[in-house]
Amino acid sequence: DDLALPKRAQLTADKFKNGCDYLYGSAVSIDAVGRKIKELPADFFDLDTALKERANRIVHSTTAYRKEIALKYPHPGGEMARLGLDDWSLQLNMAMDGVKFDFTPATLCAYRVLESGITMTRNNDEVSAAKIAFIESLKVPA
Repeated sequence: DDLALPKRAQLTADKFKNGCDYLYGSAVSIDAVGRKIKELPADFFDLDTALKERANRIVHSTTAYRKEIALKYPHPGGEMARLGLDDWSLQLNMAMDGVKFDFTPATLCAYRVLESGITMTRNNDEVSAAKIAFIESLKVPA
């Protein structure tokens, strides 16, 4: 339901040719019929801030990463997927292991926000508890 924007593939390929392993970019959120809701600008990823705020501000629909990273880090299912935290937890696991993230300020996709979507229908108390439990389970470097 999300849309890749023009030049996304070329920009991603160029970044990968220059040594990038994991790329994310800016996005725009849209409604069910494609009307723009707001800009979602990308910025530098900071692991300490992401852990402290329990948010990484990466729109997963904008991400691209090399095959070997995808094979090493399988996408989680279960409770994290049910709560829509699978992308978030995957990205934090990657960052904890030292995967270097790169970003582009370019808008790479339109992220569709649906009334029936998981981020609109999930229980926020469950989400908060799951995020806290997940972060506490990580081996945070001293």
